[in-house]
Amino acid sequence: MSRSNDEERAPYQKAADAMRQDIAEGRLKAGDKLYALSEIEKRFGIANMTARSAVRVLREEGLVYAVQGVGTFVRATPQPELAAKQVETAGGTVEVSAADFAKIVDLVTGLEAQLQQLREEQQQFRQQLARFEKNAR
Repeated sequence: MSRSNDEERAPYQKAADAMRQDIAEGRLKAGDKLYALSEIEKRFGIANMTARSAVRVLREEGLVYAVQGVGTFVRATPQPELAAKQVETAGGTVEVSAADFAKIVDLVTGLEAQLQQLREEQQQFRQQLARFEKNAR
C-alpha cells in the first residue's frame, strides 16, 4: 500500500505548506504578524519544536522575517535569495541557510586569498634559497 505525498511529508513541512498557502492566498499579507507558536501548535497538533521548524522553513524561503522580542512577520516581497542552499560536500548534500552560505563563501574567499599569499611567499623563499645555494658554491 503506498502513501500519498502529503502523508509522507513531515509535520513541520505540512505546517509550513499551509502557512505558505495562507501567504499566497492573502490570508496573511505583507507586514502581518505570523501566527504565534502556540497557535501553530494547536492548529496543526504539533509540538513547539515542530512549530519552530515550520517557521524556520518560511524564514529560510525568504517569506517571513523575525524581529527579536516582537515576532515573525510576512515580507512585503519574498526574498528567494534568502532561501536555503543545497551544498555538495564530500559526505553528500547538505542544506544551509543563505546567511550561513554567504558566510561560508566569505570564509572560502578569504582562505583562497591566504593560500595565494602563501604561494607567493613560497616562490620568493625558493628564489632566495636558490640564490643562497648558488652563492654558497
